[in-house]
Amino acid sequence: MVEEFNSDIKSDNCYTSTRFHDVGKNCYLKIMPEHLSRGDDDSLAQALRNNDCFITHETDKNGREKRVPLTAPQTFAEGEFNRFYMRAVAIRALKGSNSIEVYRARNSENPHPDSETMVGRLIDAQVLLNDLRDCKGIETTLGLPRPNSGLSIKLISK
Repeated sequence: MVEEFNSDIKSDNCYTSTRFHDVGKNCYLKIMPEHLSRGDDDSLAQALRNNDCFITHETDKNGREKRVPLTAPQTFAEGEFNRFYMRAVAIRALKGSNSIEVYRARNSENPHPDSETMVGRLIDAQVLLNDLRDCKGIETTLGLPRPNSGLSIKLISK
């Protein structure tokens, strides 16, 4: 996971939240490797909160100022941690003789129908890895990770 993050840093292709202020962006780039190697999405979210990485207000599509949701650090941390986890799983699948299956890693009270149709689906590891490396943020071609969906991937034996 850390190698993938460092690769993004080295190629100046690291995704950062549009809700980060400049200091927050720099802080995230410094602390992410530690949380990828010794933490989890919750520890990352807490560090983002503790370091005050997010702006407090943003402008909506209609030009009105609104408060950034208090859940922004958790949502961002879950999505990015899961993205690097999936990249690591895809690399492991490519090195071994495993397949990748989409599963629900976190319960969702009201799962989106599109998310439900993805559960149990087998994904080509190389296609997924390329998609996660090429498409930053929430707009991936395969739709993984899907924000707030609770979906992730796991290795399965062929």
